[in-house]
Amino acid sequence: MELLCDGLKHPECTIAKLRVDVGILAELFSSHLAEVLRKNQRLRELDLSFRNPHEKTMELLCEGLKHPECTIAKLRLDVNILTESCSRHLADIFRKNQRLRELDLSLRNPDEKTMELLCDGLKHPACTVVKLRFDVDILTELFSRHLAEVLRKNQRLKELDLSLKNPDEKTMELLCDGLKHPECTIANLRFYGVMMNELFSSHLAEVLRKNQRLRELDLSFRNPHEKTMELLCEGLKHPECTIAKLRYVFPLSF
Repeated sequence: MELLCDGLKHPECTIAKLRVDVGILAELFSSHLAEVLRKNQRLRELDLSFRNPHEKTMELLCEGLKHPECTIAKLRLDVNILTESCSRHLADIFRKNQRLRELDLSLRNPDEKTMELLCDGLKHPACTVVKLRFDVDILTELFSRHLAEVLRKNQRLKELDLSLKNPDEKTMELLCDGLKHPECTIANLRFYGVMMNELFSSHLAEVLRKNQRLRELDLSFRNPHEKTMELLCEGLKHPECTIAKLRYVFPLSF
């Protein structure tokens, strides 16, 4: 890995997009990769997939990502278990990397404190993320509340892509409260894989009526019932709805 990173940080290396999929992110490799992030001025996209990172490996990696010379604009992380300390280091990137525009986080079993710390970074005034994607298996009420606060406070955020597993009604209500807030700047919204019920459909319809910045809507729901679709369409045909582009996929329609 040291030899590979030597090539990646060479002045003549022209790699713009790098993807790394490793089972365990070792401390030494993390240190070498951080040096690549500091020295390779052409690298724009980084896609990392790893399992059970230790605090020191994440600290070293994040040191590279938040370095003033780091040129990463698009970051994707697929992490099995994200600890509180790792979340704290990641949140520091969101505050300090002024080139970061797109963030894609795929997380398994995140606890509430880690999500709180991530959202603290995303709602920081210095955060420059414009496009945010979350793929989480469990959306808790507390995380939904923190994410709603991000939607209210991050005035640069324009695109939100959510892939959610088994969200309950309260979490979706809280999330929609953030999306329909007058300060929310989301223009492109995507929901994927959600089991849409009547209550969620009602909340989403209210977002469509009240969010005057929303222009694109992409929906992929499982097993929608007739009433849920009726409520959603009521929002879409409302005079105040500003949607200009609509895409929907319903694997099993009513």
